[in-house]
Amino acid sequence: MPPGGLFYEQKNADGAVIKKFSSTTMPMAMFCKEIAAMRKANNLPRPDIKEVFEDVDEAQCQRLNFDPEWCQKKTTGVFLPSRLLKSASAGVRLAAQSFANELRAAKTLLDWGEDGFKPVAQEVAQARSDVCMGRISGNPCPFNQDKKIDLNSPVASVILSHIESKNQMRLTVEGEDKLNICMICNCVLKLKVFVPLDTLTGRMDAATISKFQTEYPPCWMNKPATQTPAP
Repeated sequence: MPPGGLFYEQKNADGAVIKKFSSTTMPMAMFCKEIAAMRKANNLPRPDIKEVFEDVDEAQCQRLNFDPEWCQKKTTGVFLPSRLLKSASAGVRLAAQSFANELRAAKTLLDWGEDGFKPVAQEVAQARSDVCMGRISGNPCPFNQDKKIDLNSPVASVILSHIESKNQMRLTVEGEDKLNICMICNCVLKLKVFVPLDTLTGRMDAATISKFQTEYPPCWMNKPATQTPAP
């Protein structure tokens, strides 16, 4: 949470403020969802949650005069907004590598969305999820873990918007409530099981791909011949 909390003024086409938003406790993702809903309801521009995040993020940095303790410039090639609020705490610095992995996973989801959310065949998605949660074998993958998602991160906004898109497309598998986070690649499994294999492996580094093979050989990531995409 930046100093003083989160603030945002929604303006109309003439530049007049039509609503003010503020909070000292609400997570960034929830704060942005309220603004996104207001924009959609009033047919205002940039209603997408990722666009709202960028606007809110930029507004905080402007308010803080781009204090380097809280704002940093965009990194080329990464999907982050133009200014990314950051914490100066040692805990966040120690978690940098984990966050980098989460960014890579979120970038994979973004690329899938740009491809039109084209899913694999339903039977492929179900077979994948069965491996993750051990629905048939009785042996769930040990890397299918209930890891909490930081709702303040830009990663969360991507995940939430893509889960919403998945639900609108009625993409689901039996036992979906037992799909959590893959601790090897940090992907949200209820989304990952629908993503084409080429999209997944094309965004992973060699070390991550190798870890699937060495740490959990039964993983469906290691069996491309059984994963025919949907027509």
